[in-house]
Amino acid sequence: MKIRTLFTLLVLALLYTGCTDQLAGPELDTQNTTLPSLESAAKAASGGFADLSVRMRVHDNRTRWSDSLEIVVEVHNEGPHQASGLAIAYNDSLLRVLSASTSTSRGGYNDSLEVWTVDHLPTGATEKLVLTVRPTSRKTALATAEVSASDMRDPDSVPGDGDPRQDDYASVKIISRAKR
Repeated sequence: MKIRTLFTLLVLALLYTGCTDQLAGPELDTQNTTLPSLESAAKAASGGFADLSVRMRVHDNRTRWSDSLEIVVEVHNEGPHQASGLAIAYNDSLLRVLSASTSTSRGGYNDSLEVWTVDHLPTGATEKLVLTVRPTSRKTALATAEVSASDMRDPDSVPGDGDPRQDDYASVKIISRAKR
């Protein structure tokens, strides 16, 4: 194990057991520290991971200006571990979200932050978010979704890095045209 990993495990163990007087340094605020669960800390330290991917689709990406359409965002866990603490950042240009619904009650969508949270995602499971949107101008809009946070490492993606080549990032183009 690397020294940094051992140090992290030691600090977590001391915090969980209440032996915080063993920790030196004014930079550690033990009263306001949010800690991961012991299970997720142990999995992350032991090399556990969850391979997450995001897909987006729209039935017809060409719409009349001010008509609504549905964008479907899916996050899938290839495993081998359950993922938890997921946040999927949704971003669009020139689209207004009218409504949002999720496939289960494992999380929710925050319209003001444009973030979809999923509490946990078992291995092999897929969660779905359906957004009803409306173009706000006659320009082409780009909607994107990316895993921005997870309690588990992803072996082939970095959450929140904005890299469209990774499988935790997806996008769709919406072409808005004038009404007829």
